[in-house]
Formats: sequence, C-alpha cells, structure tokens
Amino acid sequence: MFHTAASTIGATQDLMKIIAGDMANSLVNGGKRRRADFAIAATEHLRANGENTSENGTKAHGVQIPSFVYLQSTQIDMSQGNLEQTGNQMDIAILGEGYLRVVHPDGTDRFMRTGSLRKGEVLETIDGFQIGPGIAIPIDARDISISETGIVSGMVTGQNVPQEFGQLEIVTFQNPAGLKMAKDNLFLETDVSGAPLIGIAGQNNVGTFQQGFIEKSNIDMVQELVAMMEASRVSNYATKLLERGEKMDQQVASAA
Repeated sequence: MFHTAASTIGATQDLMKIIAGDMANSLVNGGKRRRADFAIAATEHLRANGENTSENGTKAHGVQIPSFVYLQSTQIDMSQGNLEQTGNQMDIAILGEGYLRVVHPDGTDRFMRTGSLRKGEVLETIDGFQIGPGIAIPIDARDISISETGIVSGMVTGQNVPQEFGQLEIVTFQNPAGLKMAKDNLFLETDVSGAPLIGIAGQNNVGTFQQGFIEKSNIDMVQELVAMMEASRVSNYATKLLERGEKMDQQVASAA
C-alpha cells in the first residue's frame, strides 16, 4: 500500500508536468495536447499461488495487489485545431491529414502543421528553416498564391501573368500520434510514427493547403485546468495516505 501511495505521488507529478506543458502550448499555433498513459505493476503478494491456507491443505489462488504506479508512455493528440483566417498570404495551414516538411539547419527534417512563411533564397519559415522540397521565389515576386494542392505562384516584374515557382510537399505518417514534439509546433519522426510518406495535397485522402489561415492549438484550457485540479487532489490524497502509514509504522515500532 505504501509503495502504491508513494508511486502515485510521483505519477501525478509527472502528469502535472505534462498538463503544465500543454497549458503553455495552448497559445502556440499548431500546438498539440499530449495524453499520458499510466500502468500499474502488481508486485506485492498476499498469497502465492498454491499456498496452504488451512491445516487440511486447502490451496489458495495467487493474490497480488497493485504496488507501483508509473507513467508508461505519452502520445500526442493529433486532432486538428480550429483554422483561423489571418488574411496574410504567407500564412499556411493544412485542412485534414498531413504536414509540411521543414529542413532544420542541422540537416534533419522536422514537420509542422501550420506556420508563417517568408521569401528567402527559397521558401522558408519565419525562423529561416527551408520548406521542402526547396522552392525558389524571385525577390521581386508579389501576390504570392498557394493553391490547395500546394502550387506556389506569383507575379514577377515584367510578366503579365502569374508565374509558377513550384509545388509544396505534403507528408503523412502511418502513426502520427507517435511523432515526437520538438520546439514550438515542430515534430520529429520516430520508429513509432514510421517514416514520412511524401504525397500530393488533395490526393489519396490527404489534406489540402489553406493559404491565409493558421491552425490554432487543439488544447482546451478548461479541460487542462480541471485535469490539473484532479491530479492535485489525487496527489494530496496519496500524500495523506503515505503519512498515515508512516505514522502507523512509528507507533508499531514504539510498541515493540
């Protein structure tokens, strides 16, 4: 029982850290809620299987009680947040399944659901990270347009019709909940998520690009506050149970 109480305190502290992180991410565009999965290890035995329980040889069934609670894993809730129209032609979101591939300066790929883009040597995030596959846009280009299928075009000085500069990739994963959170609204692939699958927006049940929109986080602050209060209440109860057990041990030791 004491092990259960002590481990419950640790588990609820882990949970409260996750909730606190979610509350901070609620203000980040494209922020995603995390789900904590807990497990209970039954390691304390009241009776071993087959143990005699009386003089006539009656056998007991094995009985175990849960003695250790721990955080087994966390998964990301990849459900879509609300799309908010900004009117900024360089803001982009994805309606439906999919991610933009972002090339980090260290050479690794990151993935994002939404963001504000800018014109550099190639199309990039406002932090200067290249958007795959690397679309060059003339410095004098204006009236940038991004179609639902990812075709990037715009007007160039000396031209009377829009020029097409390239097409954005859209990336999907077999298990997007298995992605790992990086900084802000970027994600990393893992063995659990599977390798990125590059496709074309709007095909094979893949999402479409929405220019002039930003995806808000899918984190509900009210739900997070309620979850934080529930976790705190469980932690307080386990603390009192542990203190009561320690007091009983002291009384038994004093009486011996």
